[in-house]
Amino acid sequence: MTEQGYVQGYQLIPDYLEVKCIKVNKNNYLELIKFIQATFKIDTKGRVIRIGNGHTANASFYDALGSYSILRNCNTWTAEALRKADVNTPLWDGLSAAIMLHLRSGCD
Repeated sequence: MTEQGYVQGYQLIPDYLEVKCIKVNKNNYLELIKFIQATFKIDTKGRVIRIGNGHTANASFYDALGSYSILRNCNTWTAEALRKADVNTPLWDGLSAAIMLHLRSGCD
C-alpha cells in the first residue's frame, strides 16, 4: 500500500487531545525536521504533493515515501521521527498509546 501523510494544524490545542511537551536541542530538532521533510514525495518543482482534504477543514493528506502495513503504520513513523530527535521511544511502537506512555513530558 502506498504511503500518505496526514497533517492537521491547530490554532489552539483542543482539550480532548492528549499532548506531551518534549524538549529537544536545536540539532535534534533539525534532525527531526529533516526526517519529516524527507518522507514527503515532492513534485518536479520541489513542492510536497497534496492529495486530498483531511477529516476537518484544517487537515490535508500528502503523498509520502515508503509503504504502509499493519507492522509499519503512522505510529512507527512517529517513533522513528522521535528517535531522530534523540527522544526515547518504546521498543514496540505500533500503537500511539505505547509511545505516549513512554514519553515523559519535559516542559512542566
